[in-house]
Amino acid sequence: MPVLLMMFLFIIESSFIMYDFAVVNYFTSTAAEKAAMEGSFNDATRQSLQTNLRNWTSNGKTYSFNTSGTSAYYAPGVVVVYGTDKNTRVQRGNDIQVGVVYPVRFKTFIVRGTFQWVVEQTELTLKAWAVSSSEKYI
Repeated sequence: MPVLLMMFLFIIESSFIMYDFAVVNYFTSTAAEKAAMEGSFNDATRQSLQTNLRNWTSNGKTYSFNTSGTSAYYAPGVVVVYGTDKNTRVQRGNDIQVGVVYPVRFKTFIVRGTFQWVVEQTELTLKAWAVSSSEKYI
């Protein structure tokens, strides 16, 4: 019976992770396309990405966000939105880059403890990266 409970919990936890992975990738690529249409990865696009991640991921409301970065880094409990500098206007045909580092938080101690024992890593992150060519002629 305990083995069945553990299998059930692993299935539930992995489902949450797969859902978050799909959501983070979808909204990252959507933000890259929006930035490409506008010609820059500006504050409005960054805030839109933050709002979508906060509202649509399973743990989004419990994390804090940093949307001002230009490179990826890990901070516990912080979703990092980074990419092309927000003050840079990108000429048509050049690339605009958008990335997200999303920390994973397990909901049950059984899965968290087993994961840390098997993988020998205390933190797991989902990383999404999207590149799109600017469509705006400056």
